[in-house]
Amino acid sequence: MKKFLKAMVLVLAFTLVFSLAGCSAKKPITVDEFEDIMKDEKFNTYRMEHEYLVDDNEYHNGEGCQANISDPESFINFNVYASEEDAKDFSKKSVELMKKFIKDEESGAKITTKSSGDYEKITIKGELSDESDIYRVIIRIENTVLDATILGDSKSDVKLIDGIVKKLGY
Repeated sequence: MKKFLKAMVLVLAFTLVFSLAGCSAKKPITVDEFEDIMKDEKFNTYRMEHEYLVDDNEYHNGEGCQANISDPESFINFNVYASEEDAKDFSKKSVELMKKFIKDEESGAKITTKSSGDYEKITIKGELSDESDIYRVIIRIENTVLDATILGDSKSDVKLIDGIVKKLGY
């Protein structure tokens, strides 16, 4: 009887752990949802369709929306790519470009990355140049990429971007 009870407790514990892990998985939003949320937050929004180069001669189509405000100066791009691989490539290229810029400019900005399955988060924070600081968050969920940037890295700047990211569910 004790073995049976132990086995049942273990089964229930594993079930609980796996169900909680499944509930916390982030789900991508649509361009329409992004645009509605950003308008509610008083950002100016611009819809766009884009073509992006995958290989030397191959282009894929995507759609997206850009949102921005001028005070504080910030912009947020949201793009849906044809595939998860294309979204991963965009994230990878963005990080490579930022690393090169930081190195070339001898910037004090730091890059941190976190990834798990179909979720990836890249954060860039700190002195971008002698004249400006940056806080930038690039988040990929499946085939979508959210790229949020504010020129500044004060607590209020970080709070603004992190708050928008949270409202978007990313």
